[in-house]
Amino acid sequence: MAALSSAMAPAVFSWPCMWSSTIAAMLRELPDLKMLALSRCGAVLRRGAGCTVNDILDPDIDNKVERTKSRPFASGALTPSQPSVFLGSQLLLGLGILLQLNDSRSEAELR
Repeated sequence: MAALSSAMAPAVFSWPCMWSSTIAAMLRELPDLKMLALSRCGAVLRRGAGCTVNDILDPDIDNKVERTKSRPFASGALTPSQPSVFLGSQLLLGLGILLQLNDSRSEAELR
């Protein structure tokens, strides 16, 4: 449901965060690797949550499209509550990443 098959989409989602972290790095310093890793993980989770929401909202449409017929929820392999639980776990993981970004910002202000 999280559509992890495409490596390019998370890269597109994480590119602005990674680029701004690189620009924010002090001259002749590497960007904060923790921030880059959190950006990448957050991008994967954001895209996955979006795909999960899409699958939850339009299972009838997915059944009619050849490319999406085999998705777990559209094919009937999952119960109606399982995608919601999966989405909740993605959102909680995303919240965990978001809260860590706040810690990184606070540490940068102390320098």
